[in-house]
Amino acid sequence: MTRHRFAWFAIIWVILLTGSATAESVLDRIARTGILSAGTRDDAPPFAFRDAQGHLVGFSVDLIEEVRKALAQQLKRDIRTETLVVSPATRMAVIEGRQADLVCETGTETWPRQQQVDFSLPIFRDGTRVLTYRDRIDGASDLHNMRIGILDGGITGEILQKKLHDVKLVSYPNAPAALNALESGTVDGVANVGIVLRGMMLQATKRQGLVIVPRGEALGHETIACMLPQNDSKWLNFVNGVFRDLFRGIDEYRGRYVEIYNRWFGRDADITYPLDDRTVQFFLATLVWLN
Repeated sequence: MTRHRFAWFAIIWVILLTGSATAESVLDRIARTGILSAGTRDDAPPFAFRDAQGHLVGFSVDLIEEVRKALAQQLKRDIRTETLVVSPATRMAVIEGRQADLVCETGTETWPRQQQVDFSLPIFRDGTRVLTYRDRIDGASDLHNMRIGILDGGITGEILQKKLHDVKLVSYPNAPAALNALESGTVDGVANVGIVLRGMMLQATKRQGLVIVPRGEALGHETIACMLPQNDSKWLNFVNGVFRDLFRGIDEYRGRYVEIYNRWFGRDADITYPLDDRTVQFFLATLVWLN
């Protein structure tokens, strides 16, 4: 009896030890290994793309670097970033599979997605629109019955179907494939948040006549945030703390976030998308609970 009882205690102890190992926070693992595993895109300028030398650069890449620097400062050791290129179809899987500690690109925060991953504070806000050629639409906002390309793994299709019930959707694995379909006439338009569509316009080989519609109210509004593994409050709190510090001074249009934002979206950027008062107030509202 005693021997059996000892065996059960041994089994329970192994289970507890195993549970402790799997419950290691990302922050603790980074402190132990010195490696931050981060996912981002390579086809979504100005969020994340490859420069002329083939290096990953962009708005979300800069935010990941801010997280790395904050880790090095707090943990008092060198931290190296291992970058994983993701797509809309794979970004959640790499978080759920713990291949990446953080994914920052153009992912939109939604309630269904929150059942699978956690989200950071918002990093950007934009509206859903359609990139098309002027001669393929009857009026600047008449998008009904169009064949519209969307990216696998995004929520753009859901937004379009709610707003335009008769739209015909065609999925593509990445932005270049969707843009190629638009230029070849396979689809009449490509849908995404407006800022991504502006980046696609710059990459187009047939730019003449390209327009983004509707020009007024967007088809839907999307809040973009970074994705993190679920149920790791220690890591989530750290990342949110980094972003909170970046947002300091935004009410006066100053601070580190504004510097990074203006680098990629400001007056001298390739794609101009000024930080307006409505967006600033939105960010301030999300920060209230952290102050």
